[in-house]
This record gives sequence, structure tokens and C-alpha cells, in this order.
Amino acid sequence: MASRPRKPARKGWPPHLYSRERETGVFYFWQHPATGKRYSLGADFNRARIQAIEANVKLSGMAAAVRLVDRISTEGLRTVSEFIPDYLEAVKDRGAKANTIKTLQSNLRRIDSGLGSMVMCRVTVKDMHDLVTGPISEKGNDRQAGQTRSVMIDIWKEAAKRGIVNSNPAETLGVKSAKVKRERWTLETFMQVYESAQTMPDKWVARCMKLALVSAQPRECLVSWEFSDVRDGFLWNERGKTGARIKLPVSLTLPGVGWNLGDTIKECRDSVLSRHMLHHNVRRTLANPGDPIALNGASKGIQRARDLSGLSWPEGRLPPTLHEIRSLALRIYGDACGRDFSQTLAGHKQGTTTDIYMDSRGAEWIEVRA
Repeated sequence: MASRPRKPARKGWPPHLYSRERETGVFYFWQHPATGKRYSLGADFNRARIQAIEANVKLSGMAAAVRLVDRISTEGLRTVSEFIPDYLEAVKDRGAKANTIKTLQSNLRRIDSGLGSMVMCRVTVKDMHDLVTGPISEKGNDRQAGQTRSVMIDIWKEAAKRGIVNSNPAETLGVKSAKVKRERWTLETFMQVYESAQTMPDKWVARCMKLALVSAQPRECLVSWEFSDVRDGFLWNERGKTGARIKLPVSLTLPGVGWNLGDTIKECRDSVLSRHMLHHNVRRTLANPGDPIALNGASKGIQRARDLSGLSWPEGRLPPTLHEIRSLALRIYGDACGRDFSQTLAGHKQGTTTDIYMDSRGAEWIEVRA
């Protein structure tokens, strides 16, 4: 809507600023050009003029940009965008692994796009709330919202150490708890998928499942193991993510099933010459026989076996993955050998982490023992 021509007496007035006379004197108001709604600005012309200019700036879309007034008032202060590289370096100095950095950078890009131009000490809980409850939650990704909140807490904590901020608004920010939608394996569903895997041309898929269940180790260990890692009666295993160093005895046997770690490793040897326990046995587009299995390739192989089995899961629930085999293994070992054994086998420093893995999420019946 175009502004009406100004009267000579109102020359120099900002657009959309008007006045009315009352018995008590002149008062000013600003009228929204699109909606026609009026906003009272009082009887002080100078204050009304400044507020009208601010409203016009916001309406023009310039408010999101860094303006001269921002540059003057924030001189010597750090914006979120300016501090993020320093924060990332601090995280690397803590010894964070490559995968952790990769996940972190995704969250940092999200925070930078939403809060980057703002001065750190002026970011409010409301600003953070709008970020995590806006584009993120609209997509139904409450887990991502929680991750973003955790990263913001750590960013502002690091800034506080350097005297850049005095408070951490992210700590008071509330986010919706993410509901776990991933199903757990039961021994019955695992065995059904394992039988399907044994019929696949890629023989490594069944070996991967069996090795994962007997060892109870994460998928990054499974795909990295070489036959030379077995010596002195142990499978020497160093976790890349946590740095935990675990010696698994080759005599380790899965309770109730009878699968033995040493025998399972021997089954990984075949007519294809390879130093890797899990290796391709047939030629693929990007892999030759004997080449190691890629991390995501291992997960996709278990997914193919799962689809081949014909099993289905409740609507709205996600089927179990290769990673979930670790939970099943720790539950089996924990039931037979105790929770402390499962924690040691998993290499968890905190027992609370083991408890998360040992939660069946209702997939299994709880036996009451007399």
C-alpha cells in the first residue's frame, strides 16, 4: 500500500507516522501499511518518530541484517558466527573424534543460520526457543531439537569460560522429549533374519550378524577387525570413538545359544584371500573380493537380510538395525552373567549407558523368577 502524499507541515516525517488532535493535545500513531492497524506512540514527537523508523526498518526486512547501529553498539562484542570457529577448535582440542566433529558441524550450521548474526551476550531463551521449535520441530524431529539444545549449552558454556557471556540461556531452554521409535531385536527375530542372511550371495552378511551378537561390539569395530587382531587367545579391540581398549577372549561363548567367538572368527575365513574378517566374497561395482566391508555397507547388508525375511513391525515403529544387535547381545550376557559383565564387555565408563542398551523397550517378556 503506497503512502499518501505528505502535507508540507509533515515534511520529513517517516512513512506511516500520523497525528491526531485531542482535548489534551496532539498524539502520534503508526499505521501498518498492510493491515491498517494503528499503534499509539504517545505525545512526544521525537520518540514517536524514532519508533516509526524502527517499525519501517523491520517491515522492510533490514532488521535481520547487521546495521550501522548494531555495529556501533556491539563493537568489541562477539557474534555467534564469530565465536563458532573458536568453539569448534576447543572441541577438537578436547580430543573429539572425526565422527563427533562431523555430527557437531551439522548442528553448528543450523545454529549459525538461525542465530549467527546475533551478539552472544544478547541471545535470549526466546531466540533459542524459536530456533529449536521452528524449522526443526515442524519436521517432527524432536531428537534433532534436543541435540541442537545440547550443542548450544556447550557453546555458551565455552563462551562463559572466556568471559564473553555471563549466563547460559540454553540451560533453561525446554525441548520436547524425543520418543524412541526404533524396535529392538529379540532372539527370535534375530534368528529368523539370520537364516535369511545365510541364503544371500554376500556371505559376509550372516557372518557380520553372528560376529556382532557374540562379541557385543559396535559396527565400527566389526568392519575394522583383521585376523591379525587375534593373538594370545584374545581378540584385541580398541574403540575408535571412546578410546576403550578391550581384550575379548576367543573362548567367549554366547549364553543359551552356544556360539563361540573363536569359532565365529574361523567361519569368516573362506576361499577369498583377505586380511579382513568381514570382506566381500563376490565382485561388486565398487568392491573386489577380499575388500573390507564399508561401515554403511554393513548396515545396508543387514537391512537387505531383514527385508528378505518377510518380518514386519508395528505401524509407526522403525525396524531394528545392525547397531541394535549390540543391545540384544548385552541383554543376553547381562541376563546370564550380570549387568556388570555387560558393562565391562561393552566398554562403557558409565553404567547408565549400559542401562540404555539393556532396555528392551518392551520387545521381550519380563520373567519373574521364583
